Amino acid sequence: MADTLQLSMVKNLTSVVDVATFCTARDYVDGNFSIIMNYLGRQKKKLILTSHQQNVQLSPNGKVSVDGVVMDLPYRSSEFAVFSEDGKVFIEGRGFQVKSDPTVNMVDIDLSKWYFGKTGGLLGTLNHERYDDMIMPNKQITSDAFALGNAWQVQDRC
Repeated sequence: MADTLQLSMVKNLTSVVDVATFCTARDYVDGNFSIIMNYLGRQKKKLILTSHQQNVQLSPNGKVSVDGVVMDLPYRSSEFAVFSEDGKVFIEGRGFQVKSDPTVNMVDIDLSKWYFGKTGGLLGTLNHERYDDMIMPNKQITSDAFALGNAWQVQDRC
């Protein structure tokens, strides 16, 4: 089990994965953002954030690339603001903020209340209803965490 990562998501979802990519959260109304977590094994993960016009990637080493080009921080565009503070990397976009602390292998995702009931992904619909916490992309509700993880597995886009 040296090459596995214990993935603990909100809403009591726990699954063991080796190498996989998951749609963590996505704006299903306007498509303003997608937040994708790419697990690379050995407790390394790459965070991918997409908008209508840009793709921001945060590598396990803390390097940030925008549309495939490594950028110095701070970085600001009409879609994203990316900056570093006290060793943490912050990525802000329309209605969300992601904070990554590579020293402790932790990522915090904050979504605006405006997205109440308008999201999908492993983090759920953001509607405070337990009954649909484990809703799959096909809108079916499951009680099987393995099936939920498989349903939200993606390539580089969700």
